[in-house]
Amino acid sequence: MLPPGYGGQVPDGFITLPSQTLAGYALLRSSVASGAERDVAAAVEYGRQVKLYPLAQAGNPPETTFLDAADVTFDATIKYDLSFFETLDEFVQAEPWLERDRVMIDMLKSIGIEKASHSRPTTP
Repeated sequence: MLPPGYGGQVPDGFITLPSQTLAGYALLRSSVASGAERDVAAAVEYGRQVKLYPLAQAGNPPETTFLDAADVTFDATIKYDLSFFETLDEFVQAEPWLERDRVMIDMLKSIGIEKASHSRPTTP
Protein backbone atom coordinates (compact mmCIF):
# COMPACT_ATOMS: atom_id res chain seq x y z
CA MET A 1 0.00 0.00 0.00
CA LEU A 2 1.72 3.15 -1.20
CA PRO A 3 0.99 6.64 0.16
CA PRO A 4 -0.48 9.42 -1.98
CA GLY A 5 1.97 10.64 -4.62
CA TYR A 6 4.58 7.95 -3.95
CA GLY A 7 7.21 8.03 -6.71
CA GLY A 8 9.96 5.87 -5.28
CA GLN A 9 11.21 2.49 -6.39
CA VAL A 10 9.38 -0.70 -5.50
CA PRO A 11 11.34 -3.97 -5.28
CA ASP A 12 10.64 -6.63 -7.91
CA GLY A 13 7.99 -9.16 -7.00
CA PHE A 14 5.84 -6.76 -4.96
CA ILE A 15 2.20 -6.07 -5.73
CA THR A 16 1.56 -2.42 -5.00
CA LEU A 17 -1.72 -0.83 -4.06
CA PRO A 18 -1.71 2.96 -4.33
CA SER A 19 -3.68 4.70 -1.61
CA GLN A 20 -5.27 8.14 -1.58
CA THR A 21 -4.89 8.31 2.20
CA LEU A 22 -2.03 7.93 4.68
CA ALA A 23 -3.82 5.45 6.94
CA GLY A 24 -4.52 2.02 5.56
CA TYR A 25 -5.45 -1.47 6.59
CA ALA A 26 -6.16 -4.78 4.98
CA LEU A 27 -8.81 -7.38 5.58
CA LEU A 28 -8.60 -10.82 4.04
CA ARG A 29 -11.57 -12.98 3.31
CA SER A 30 -11.31 -16.37 1.70
CA SER A 31 -13.82 -18.13 -0.48
CA VAL A 32 -13.56 -21.83 0.25
CA ALA A 33 -14.65 -24.70 -1.93
CA SER A 34 -16.64 -26.21 0.94
CA GLY A 35 -16.92 -26.15 4.71
CA ALA A 36 -14.68 -29.20 4.96
CA GLU A 37 -11.74 -28.77 7.35
CA ARG A 38 -9.15 -29.38 4.60
CA ASP A 39 -10.69 -26.68 2.35
CA VAL A 40 -10.80 -24.18 5.22
CA ALA A 41 -7.20 -25.02 6.17
CA ALA A 42 -6.08 -24.56 2.55
CA ALA A 43 -7.79 -21.16 2.37
CA VAL A 44 -6.17 -20.05 5.63
CA GLU A 45 -2.75 -21.20 4.44
CA TYR A 46 -3.20 -19.33 1.16
CA GLY A 47 -4.18 -16.15 3.01
CA ARG A 48 -1.11 -16.41 5.25
CA GLN A 49 1.11 -15.98 2.19
CA VAL A 50 0.17 -12.28 2.17
CA LYS A 51 2.71 -10.13 4.02
CA LEU A 52 2.15 -6.52 5.08
CA TYR A 53 4.94 -4.28 6.35
CA PRO A 54 6.48 -0.88 5.62
CA LEU A 55 8.33 -0.76 2.31
CA ALA A 56 11.38 0.51 4.20
CA GLN A 57 11.54 -2.92 5.88
CA ALA A 58 11.46 -4.90 2.60
CA GLY A 59 15.07 -5.98 3.06
CA ASN A 60 14.34 -7.48 6.48
CA PRO A 61 10.56 -7.82 6.78
CA PRO A 62 8.98 -8.44 10.19
CA GLU A 63 6.52 -11.26 10.72
CA THR A 64 2.98 -10.41 9.67
CA THR A 65 0.42 -10.79 12.45
CA PHE A 66 -2.85 -12.48 11.52
CA LEU A 67 -6.00 -12.16 13.58
CA ASP A 68 -8.91 -14.49 13.05
CA ALA A 69 -11.87 -12.24 13.79
CA ALA A 70 -14.52 -14.93 13.29
CA ASP A 71 -15.43 -14.96 16.99
CA VAL A 72 -14.56 -11.34 17.82
CA THR A 73 -17.43 -9.07 18.80
CA PHE A 74 -17.06 -5.63 17.27
CA ASP A 75 -19.25 -2.70 18.21
CA ALA A 76 -19.62 -0.57 15.07
CA THR A 77 -22.16 1.76 16.61
CA ILE A 78 -21.38 5.34 15.63
CA LYS A 79 -21.37 7.63 18.65
CA TYR A 80 -23.20 10.80 17.69
CA ASP A 81 -21.77 12.93 20.46
CA LEU A 82 -18.77 15.26 20.73
CA SER A 83 -16.36 12.30 20.40
CA PHE A 84 -17.62 11.75 16.82
CA PHE A 85 -16.58 15.28 15.85
CA GLU A 86 -13.27 15.01 17.71
CA THR A 87 -12.45 11.84 15.78
CA LEU A 88 -13.52 13.45 12.52
CA ASP A 89 -11.18 16.38 13.27
CA GLU A 90 -8.30 13.96 13.93
CA PHE A 91 -8.83 12.41 10.49
CA VAL A 92 -9.01 15.82 8.82
CA GLN A 93 -5.71 16.82 10.44
CA ALA A 94 -3.95 13.55 9.55
CA GLU A 95 -5.10 12.98 5.97
CA PRO A 96 -4.65 14.96 2.75
CA TRP A 97 -7.72 16.59 1.22
CA LEU A 98 -8.89 14.70 -1.84
CA GLU A 99 -10.54 16.37 -4.81
CA ARG A 100 -13.77 14.59 -3.93
CA ASP A 101 -13.66 16.25 -0.47
CA ARG A 102 -14.13 19.80 -1.77
CA VAL A 103 -17.87 19.81 -1.10
CA MET A 104 -17.31 18.91 2.56
CA ILE A 105 -14.53 21.41 3.32
CA ASP A 106 -16.79 24.43 3.87
CA MET A 107 -19.39 22.39 5.72
CA LEU A 108 -16.78 21.10 8.15
CA LYS A 109 -15.28 24.57 8.51
CA SER A 110 -18.71 25.85 9.59
CA ILE A 111 -18.58 23.59 12.67
CA GLY A 112 -14.96 24.38 13.53
CA ILE A 113 -13.18 21.54 11.76
CA GLU A 114 -10.51 22.98 9.52
CA LYS A 115 -7.23 21.57 8.19
CA ALA A 116 -4.26 22.55 10.39
CA SER A 117 -6.44 24.77 12.56
CA HIS A 118 -6.02 22.46 15.55
CA SER A 119 -9.29 23.84 16.83
CA ARG A 120 -11.74 21.57 18.53
CA PRO A 121 -15.14 21.21 16.89
CA THR A 122 -18.14 22.79 18.51
CA THR A 123 -21.12 20.73 19.57
CA PRO A 124 -23.80 20.55 16.86
